[in-house]
Amino acid sequence: MKKTFLLLAFVSSAALADQYAWKCPDGSIEVGPRKSCLGGVRRDIDDMNAAEMNAYVKAQRNADEAAKLVERKRQLAAEASRQREQAEQNRNISTACAAAFAGKPPITNSAWDGSVPGVERYLQMTLKDPDSYKGIEWSPIAKGCEGYSVRHKYRAKNSFGGYVTNEAVFMLNPDGIVTGSLPMR
Repeated sequence: MKKTFLLLAFVSSAALADQYAWKCPDGSIEVGPRKSCLGGVRRDIDDMNAAEMNAYVKAQRNADEAAKLVERKRQLAAEASRQREQAEQNRNISTACAAAFAGKPPITNSAWDGSVPGVERYLQMTLKDPDSYKGIEWSPIAKGCEGYSVRHKYRAKNSFGGYVTNEAVFMLNPDGIVTGSLPMR
């Protein structure tokens, strides 16, 4: 009985609840809720000898591994489905982005000083003293789905007449018109 108890430690109680051991005519042990071999006889664990118990444990492990493989295949199929959906969404987004820029010339930095004409026009309209504006540094333009963005560092007079250095990121629509700015601190 000790051998039976020690071998049962390897078999989970949940697995025993809906699984049975079937002794087939060829001497092998099959595990499952239904008879899996022709002429198989259901065996209770208490009635098994050591060899049958070892075969049962091995069959139970094989059944568990098969169940794990089925679950892993299901997980892989779900992951593949999720990746296909993500790829389809990305294609839809890229199509929408391409439509926003269709027929419009690309916005680029000036080859002479790196400036962006739309940002300079925006600053001329919004600065307190537009004549005091002096561009210091421009970043390369970054293209996104909604438009473009560029970082610009510049000097201009403030309300008190003193020169201050400002740095901001400007967002432009596909037509090159500034739609917003975020100051950098």
